[in-house]
Amino acid sequence: HCIAEEICKAFDLRSIIYFYLNKYHKSGKDSEKMLDIALGNNLLEFEIKAIFNMITVHSHFSNSGFDIGKLYNRLEEISIVTKKQCYVHACNNQLGNYYFRQGQYSKALGYYKNEVSFFKMINEEFYYYRNLHYLALCHYYMGNTSTALKNFYEICSSASISNFDIISHSHNFIGRIYDNMNEMRKSLKHFRKSINFAIESSYGLMIADSIKSIGYVYKRNGYKDKALRYFIKAVREYNRIKKHIGTDLY
Repeated sequence: HCIAEEICKAFDLRSIIYFYLNKYHKSGKDSEKMLDIALGNNLLEFEIKAIFNMITVHSHFSNSGFDIGKLYNRLEEISIVTKKQCYVHACNNQLGNYYFRQGQYSKALGYYKNEVSFFKMINEEFYYYRNLHYLALCHYYMGNTSTALKNFYEICSSASISNFDIISHSHNFIGRIYDNMNEMRKSLKHFRKSINFAIESSYGLMIADSIKSIGYVYKRNGYKDKALRYFIKAVREYNRIKKHIGTDLY
């Protein structure tokens, strides 16, 4: 059993090294071997690590051959049957992210709710606000505007968050909500705050997106000259970070 653990650790480490060397195929193979050993020796911790590694590899190497749906189903099983909280919350986080990316916001919502409650209980602020942010996004995309707004405001009003990306992103979504409510002044105020926080953290994409959003707010309210100026600024920002501006509103 101890030997199996040491072998799993070795495969885990080598898998990570291969991953950062962009050798995704080799990284995936080591993770598969680690998973086999973990399953054969009832090593739940290493089974979870192996699944996480395989999911990460697959996100960069779609030809991995991994049955991603099966891997996520196994995480769901683990989160239900295991009594170890660290395993439960590791699985919940991955599952929430997975269903969020799939656009299954109501399913992702349940996992993020569990995480928000847990990290609030243990007073772990970084992960609390991270999961609260995703919870707010789920509410936003599900049309629960008032709840999303409440969550985003909680993030933006905290004095203890050092991750300005999350604050910038939250102000951006508050701006979207107020724009949909035809609250032009409030919308512009939060898009500008989003830009300021994005500048602090060098979050280039959010700088460009919020500038573009200001342009659309002006356009929708009949200020065509102002809108044009902001669209030109947005194009410059997108060109600077080598991203396509797109034609969607946000």
